[in-house]
Amino acid sequence: APIDSATGLPVPTIAVATAGGVSVIKDDGTVVDIYPTASPVHYKVDFIGEKLMMQGAYLDYSPWVVSIPSSDVTGWPYTAQPTGITLEEYSTTGSNAPSGANLRFLGSTGQQNKPMVASDSTRYLCTASGLSIIAANETSPSKGMVAYTTSDYNTGWMNGDIKLATLSDTDDTDVVGSNLVSGDASTDDTNASTGWSAQGGATPSVNSNATYVYSGSYSIHVFGTGAGAGSGYYKENIGITVGKTYVISGWVNSADGGGVQFYAGPSNVSIAYGQQDGLVSAANTWFPFSLTFTATSDDLYLLFVEQGAGNSPDFYIDGLEVRLAEEDRSVNGNGLQVFGSITKTAVATGADLVGYSGFSGSNYLEQPYNSGMDMFKSATGTFAIYGWVKRNGSTIGADVMFSTGEPGTAGKARSIAMRSDDKFGFYGWTVAYDSTATQVIPDGVWTQFCFIYTNQQQHWYINGQFDSVHAKPLLAYTANAPLKFGDVITTNTTSRPFNGSTALWRISATVPSPEQIKKIYEDEKVLFQENAQATLYGSSDAVTALAYDDTTELLHVGTSAGRSVFQGLRRVDNTTDAVGAAISASNGLVAED
Repeated sequence: APIDSATGLPVPTIAVATAGGVSVIKDDGTVVDIYPTASPVHYKVDFIGEKLMMQGAYLDYSPWVVSIPSSDVTGWPYTAQPTGITLEEYSTTGSNAPSGANLRFLGSTGQQNKPMVASDSTRYLCTASGLSIIAANETSPSKGMVAYTTSDYNTGWMNGDIKLATLSDTDDTDVVGSNLVSGDASTDDTNASTGWSAQGGATPSVNSNATYVYSGSYSIHVFGTGAGAGSGYYKENIGITVGKTYVISGWVNSADGGGVQFYAGPSNVSIAYGQQDGLVSAANTWFPFSLTFTATSDDLYLLFVEQGAGNSPDFYIDGLEVRLAEEDRSVNGNGLQVFGSITKTAVATGADLVGYSGFSGSNYLEQPYNSGMDMFKSATGTFAIYGWVKRNGSTIGADVMFSTGEPGTAGKARSIAMRSDDKFGFYGWTVAYDSTATQVIPDGVWTQFCFIYTNQQQHWYINGQFDSVHAKPLLAYTANAPLKFGDVITTNTTSRPFNGSTALWRISATVPSPEQIKKIYEDEKVLFQENAQATLYGSSDAVTALAYDDTTELLHVGTSAGRSVFQGLRRVDNTTDAVGAAISASNGLVAED
């Protein structure tokens, strides 16, 4: 701000948000307006340096960062971006999102009139779903980072085009998973069609023709005549619990190549849990499907239908499973299925965050194949895998923490393991494709790693520091492989379970910068200390007020349970009095309403 010669005081630039838009009163007294053609828009505004961060009734109230225009802007952002305005967008929600934007705040709806503050390159955004912290990349907005914090989990930093953020829970209850649907040819290879019902002119029956069996001896054949004919699969009270998250997965094969879609919900023909279209793109070929949902009823109904006008169903279903999930906290929401029993223990005495252990050939976590992970298939692809690991005694050798691809085929595997020399290793399953980090990992200590594959080179970072780079190009593969945590995907390779604990795993199709890797380590390491608090205080995720103290560098987050005080990603204090509409914080003094 320039100094007024008459008063000796700075002349500020003022931004005002109204139901009609945003007005900026510049230090020279001129005023410029930013407003769309639609009304009301319920704007909010804050400064980020000399730019504006705004919210309005577009893109579900996601935040936009713009340069201050030189003249009035009308009809934007519903119309084309005006010349001279720099736009950065941090949510892909909505049809107006610019290409390349992929950082989303937590809870893409319900943002209207919710708290929003900014400090330097950090944005703090809140909804009824919790707190989002965005570490912006000013030169490449789509390569920034975001972290989600709620009353029961903390994701840690997710960078760029995030594909998976998991093992981020704070509930130390061990999880036990089994297939909750059974007793028929599609689930446990039984010579029966139990649970399937004829619907829309189609009849389900047991198939034993090996050409149309994905695994075992049987599958379910859905056959009928007439457009839109389908078959409903349902299990009354199969054992799902309201409020818990589950993953549906399986394989489908269409004899005539017709597209197949399925619906999931708590009642027949319901799509409350979601739907998937176009599961089949070629005849006589098995295609995977999966869907993650949170139960609202103990009933589950699935409806499979062949798509296309005039098509008559002639398709097969096999490998159908419904399993308890460990949640994917990224925007993708593709949960990990629980196989067997997984132990969950606090990462340190009194800490919120839990680690996952107890892996074996029958106790592991698996994410069914989804196309979002196709970057693993390419020999020239780019991906980053990073998380936290604690060794538990000696290793047998190549004890696998993560695996995908084709581990039985040289160069086509993608596995991260702890070697017998207590170093991190990436395994393509022959020396020509393998790489090893140089640092020895201490026993019983939480260690952060980041593995990057880019430009056909393998890079290792340990505890935020560069470790080594290896010119080890991988081979492409075509299999629709799942992701497995705690053991190797067994394709001609024996079980190699990891003997230790893991937490805060993330996978991205964007390579984090060395500076981001350092920040991830420094901001997350405090969550692995004794008594480290990582969540909003209380049980409510609905944030009512927000304030950032530039002097103390503390963030104050209000909910009905009290005010949570954060230093970075860690909660360092809290009150227990409900916070209503506002918080103001400056130089260590806090006022709240």
